[in-house]
Amino acid sequence: MLTDLPDDLLLRADEVSLTRGQLGAEIERRAAAGGANEQVRDYPFFLLENLAIEALLAAEAREWAVENGRDPESGALIDDYIQSIADAVTVEETEVRAFFDANPSMFGGATYWRSTRSCGPMCST
Repeated sequence: MLTDLPDDLLLRADEVSLTRGQLGAEIERRAAAGGANEQVRDYPFFLLENLAIEALLAAEAREWAVENGRDPESGALIDDYIQSIADAVTVEETEVRAFFDANPSMFGGATYWRSTRSCGPMCST
């Protein structure tokens, strides 16, 4: 739902909030570390989006950890959370082939055999 936010608040989603001050500080932190280029300064929305995604994923992962008896302060929490989602997904060979056949431009002209073999352990066909 869209709503008016206080002047300094750029984003609020559940318990995640990001302010102009936080965004500015992150731009400056990256500049000091040599990681902020003119594009980040000219288009700060890109950085805001990345910060928001990271914060939202971390919040979701902490909730998952608590619900599943995991350490919500684990250094690999987001990776563990995403892996738990991936582990619950199964795709049949016929579904993979149907997607490949319906979207050939996404595979840059590669054959079906080559495409399914290049995705490593994710493809167990």
